[in-house]
Amino acid sequence: MKKSLLYLLSGVAMLLSSTTADALNLPVKNIHGQILYYYTTVRGDKLNNLAERIGVTRSQLVEYNPQIADGIIPGTVITFPVTIDATVKDGYYVTDYKVDNNESIYGVANMFKVPLDLLISFNPAAKTGIKGMTLTIPLHKADEVTSEVVPSVHETVTGNTNKPIPAGCFPYLVKVGDTLSKIALNHDVTPESIQQVNPDTDFDHLEVGEMVFVPQIQSLEPSEKRIGKVHAVSESLVQEDLPETVVPQDEVMEIKEQISDSTEIRNILPYEQEQLEQPLSIAIMFPFMLDVEEPSRMAQLYTEFYRGFLMGAEEMSHNGTPVNISVFDTRDSEENVSDLLGKPELEHVNIIIAPDNQQQLNLMAEHAKQNDDSYLLNIFAVKDDSYLTNPSVIQANIPHPAMYRKAIDSFVERYSDRIPVFISRVGGSGEKIEFTDSLKARLSALGREYKEINFKNFLGRDNLEDINPDSLAYVFVPGSGSRQEFTKFAPALKNLRNSALIHDNVVLYGYPEYIILRGDNQELLHNLNTTIYSRYLSLPEFPEVKEAAATYKRLYGEEMEEAVPMQALIGYDTARFVITSLRNNDGRFSDSSMDYDGVQMGYSLEDIPGGGLVNENLYLIEYLPGGNLAKKRL
Repeated sequence: MKKSLLYLLSGVAMLLSSTTADALNLPVKNIHGQILYYYTTVRGDKLNNLAERIGVTRSQLVEYNPQIADGIIPGTVITFPVTIDATVKDGYYVTDYKVDNNESIYGVANMFKVPLDLLISFNPAAKTGIKGMTLTIPLHKADEVTSEVVPSVHETVTGNTNKPIPAGCFPYLVKVGDTLSKIALNHDVTPESIQQVNPDTDFDHLEVGEMVFVPQIQSLEPSEKRIGKVHAVSESLVQEDLPETVVPQDEVMEIKEQISDSTEIRNILPYEQEQLEQPLSIAIMFPFMLDVEEPSRMAQLYTEFYRGFLMGAEEMSHNGTPVNISVFDTRDSEENVSDLLGKPELEHVNIIIAPDNQQQLNLMAEHAKQNDDSYLLNIFAVKDDSYLTNPSVIQANIPHPAMYRKAIDSFVERYSDRIPVFISRVGGSGEKIEFTDSLKARLSALGREYKEINFKNFLGRDNLEDINPDSLAYVFVPGSGSRQEFTKFAPALKNLRNSALIHDNVVLYGYPEYIILRGDNQELLHNLNTTIYSRYLSLPEFPEVKEAAATYKRLYGEEMEEAVPMQALIGYDTARFVITSLRNNDGRFSDSSMDYDGVQMGYSLEDIPGGGLVNENLYLIEYLPGGNLAKKRL
């Protein structure tokens, strides 16, 4: 698969036209892997007019910048994604890029992930400096097209009807066996996004050599949702099975190459060979996409999980009942999953670890149900509720109702001597209303006093006139967990706390999303003695996380993927929990399975009458003044 701009522009919600943004000559920055335009608002800027000048809709502009939803304050920095109009030159898709005065040729090469020598070959004059230049950026090879003229989608490549490449897309020639879903899968985009830029194409009757346009950008969901998101089901890829691969525990370091070179990895034996007990069996069925030259972002995250799982399994390998770990590449195909489930080694497997795709998960869950003492562990599909009726399904994520219940139970006990103050911005996102309403209802039922403050733009001193921290203790509860909303109220609470005779009379209660806050915002969390609830402890500051990260780097030669949560650590914790539970319960699970408190996540299984098992583990994380952290399991 050709390199896509997905890796440069992940996180984009939809395609934008860059024409008017270029006309504004806006600067760009590479922020966390995304190339973004940024603009500092000035007096007189209006939302509608600014959106029109930039070339986006009002709703798009607000989506990227929630802080301007109820009006633009001069001096506000707004950002929005860059899209690229590509043409073909010298065998590459290329685009123009106007250099900012402070940029270097090395910085531009790094921003676009282009080899320096290749960039210079397209821009020989850049050897002597690039100030004020408009560079030609080679994006990736265009093997199929050697002319800037793009043929009609219903003609062969020799048709040449001068049809221009749509903004943010590149041309693709249909190959034997291509379908809409397969093209989308191989280019990390959705089928719907391809149909949108090819309105006249009959995708039910594609012809070999036919030209279609493929968007260069594909949106990813926010980090909390991203972990389980996979592609739409594609057709099974015809490929011969490779020979069985046996990987002893002392070759764990080579797993990267094994994943890259195998379509199926079986019988990994993380235990001492001389043991004679009947081995337990674990099957991992993920879309590793080993038949794709450059796997998608999601395939990489699943690989991260698998590496972490092996790391945990290796630590468990020196004693106890032996465990066979069979690993299968589902290729993100429902048909392929059905074929794999028919294999003899999956007939009596103790547990299957499934991906997020709902249809494939359902097949695996039904397979487990039909086989005595088999289970399906659902780690990625947070909203799947098959555990309610299928006794073989284990839901690894505490459901939202249970999470809110446990968080609220701990809140009313933890802050029994404080007055809760609910703060929300007028016109703000307020996406935590379900939690705050439930908490208010509980407080009312207990006869507890609470206050509510609604503010515009930013929380100010006038909004806090009725709050007296010199004589009373308060806990503030915001109506949103977003970073943008946090910046609207946190500075005012810091000032209130610092001016109080007893600083600790002002504390903050927050949400899992705060884990991603860094820099000044993280310092504010500590300053406000903030407590949050979370399924995960995705905090690199914890010593056990640092230790696991060091082990990962030693084994695999690279850092763990920075994400929230870290997939490798989910795999590590899951391996230790699953293997110990199977060993302690003769290959079964129950609500009496090992209560596990891990590096990043924990397991505390509860039995569902008439159904399976659900993990009700939840953490409280304290950001203590002075920069320290503390955790508590609920």
